[in-house]
Amino acid sequence: MDKNTYTEIKIKKAVPMFNGMLITADKYEGNVMKNGEIFNMKGQLKEIQTIAELGTSCHPALKKGMKIVFNPTRYELRQFEKQAEVNDVQKYGVEKRYSFNIVNVNGKDYIKCYDQDIDSIVEIEEVTHKMENKKGKLIKMSGKNLSL
Repeated sequence: MDKNTYTEIKIKKAVPMFNGMLITADKYEGNVMKNGEIFNMKGQLKEIQTIAELGTSCHPALKKGMKIVFNPTRYELRQFEKQAEVNDVQKYGVEKRYSFNIVNVNGKDYIKCYDQDIDSIVEIEEVTHKMENKKGKLIKMSGKNLSL
C-alpha cells in the first residue's frame, strides 16, 4: 500500500457482550411540547430510544425493537466555570455535558449502553401538531413567555 491511500473499516453488524446493548441515537428535529410548554429541542437527544441489539446477559424483559426511556446520568460530565467575583466571593456555574460511546453500524449511529441505564419500557404515540400563529396568543418557550 502506498502512502497516499488509507483503509477505512466499516462495521456491518455489532452485538454487544454480556449486559451491553445498542440503542438508537435519535434526535429531535424541531419543537417539542412537554408539560404544556413548547421547547426548541432541535438536535438534542431524545429521552425515548429503540433497542437495536442486546447482549446475551441483558434483563429478560428487554427485547430488540422495544421503546425504552434512556437514563444518561451515568455518562454526565460536569464542568465548573467561574462566572463572577464579588467582594472576594467567587461564583461558579455548572455546565453539564455527556460522553456517550457512539458506534456507527452501516452508516447509522447507536449508543452503546447497559441494561441498568434503562429506566422503563414504554409504548408511545407521537402526534405532530401545526403551530398556529394567532395575534395575541401566548406561548411558553424555554421558560419565557412570548406574545405573538
